[in-house]
Amino acid sequence: MSQTRQPRRVLYAWEWGAGSGHVQRFLPIAEAVSQNGDDVVWVLKEMDRLKSCPTRKGYQVVHCPQLKPCRCGDAIPPRNLAAITWNLGYHDADRLVSVVRDWLEIFIRTRPDLVVQDFGATAGMIARSIGIRTMRIGTGYTCPPRRELPVDLPWFAKRLSSEELQNSPSNSFANCTTSLAYEKVMDRIAAACRVNGLSVPSRWDEVVEGCEDDILATLPLLDPYAAVRASPTWDGVWVGRQCLARVTDDNNSALNSESAAVLAYLKPFAHWKQLFAALKQLRVRVDLVADGVSENLLQQCDPAWVRICDGFRSIEAAAAGEMTLINNGNHGSTALSLLHGMPVIACPLFFEQRLTAEAIEEAGVGTFLDVRYPDRFMETLRTGLQEERFRARAKRFEERHASLFRDQSAAVLDRLNRQLG
Repeated sequence: MSQTRQPRRVLYAWEWGAGSGHVQRFLPIAEAVSQNGDDVVWVLKEMDRLKSCPTRKGYQVVHCPQLKPCRCGDAIPPRNLAAITWNLGYHDADRLVSVVRDWLEIFIRTRPDLVVQDFGATAGMIARSIGIRTMRIGTGYTCPPRRELPVDLPWFAKRLSSEELQNSPSNSFANCTTSLAYEKVMDRIAAACRVNGLSVPSRWDEVVEGCEDDILATLPLLDPYAAVRASPTWDGVWVGRQCLARVTDDNNSALNSESAAVLAYLKPFAHWKQLFAALKQLRVRVDLVADGVSENLLQQCDPAWVRICDGFRSIEAAAAGEMTLINNGNHGSTALSLLHGMPVIACPLFFEQRLTAEAIEEAGVGTFLDVRYPDRFMETLRTGLQEERFRARAKRFEERHASLFRDQSAAVLDRLNRQLG
């Protein structure tokens, strides 16, 4: 008589970063796991990112133990993952001890068979120490190559060769060595592990190899470590639970129908009003996905030119309508845009978004504007919207890299199941 298989449990750990992209990337995998009769535990930095997901049997949602980022004046310039971990909370020795303890309690309570780590380091490191299998899923920025010492981003090497950085003062980021951040972080890790009865990693690769398998959900163009990876395999991108957005007013879709059009995925920034004023002056219609944008800022957008979308807006549909994407240099929307042949104008707010924005410009599939200088918005937007070469190159990019845009869920699920055993 055959025995019923016991459900296995997959724990998804998202520690750092913000926005919907993290959860959206894993959601189709989680749904397949759940439909297979296994359980999924979501440990989320932002609890509301699953609010639009229907409740499914086998789902548990837990708030991620939180580290507190450095103040700007105390931060080590983030040339590598060690410096990133320091800035995102490993500087605080007491808090790190507490967070490691909280993660241990989560593992003891949920008893996962596999930990899938998104952007973070703590969950994978602890899972390795207590013998839980692991895998890591994320962008090139969040999944750097594994080395005995942390690998510096090649972006810095380009700038270190410039005369400006060669002559920079000794306390600048140009002279902040890899070993400085590494030694500081390893000291904090060692202390937190000892207090909590865990084995102490002696090298950096023992920290990042808390995860045995990497899913590089990215493209070579958007992987800032592409030049220094050994035998890399990029898994491309796939669409999560993205639905067509509802709009607040269907009537204005007919207004200005002969004008240029953009799809905007934007977070608030200081010169928001000037950006939309420039777009209006250029007679550009905007479908705006207003994720985390205050009513005050939305009211500064002319409804004759800006249509507010509630929820996700299909990038595929926007590309079919010959629109251009304006975003903050976010990885997911940029990748989907390029793989649908749609050029991008990036407005980066954070360091990793700047890396994406520069890659876009260097590849000639779009451009980026500096959000600090509103007097330059008009010129940059005009270039990004009117230069036909950007759209032509984005179309060629789509043709060349179509294999990296398909439903990867089955392949990722197969690797996950191999880890589960």
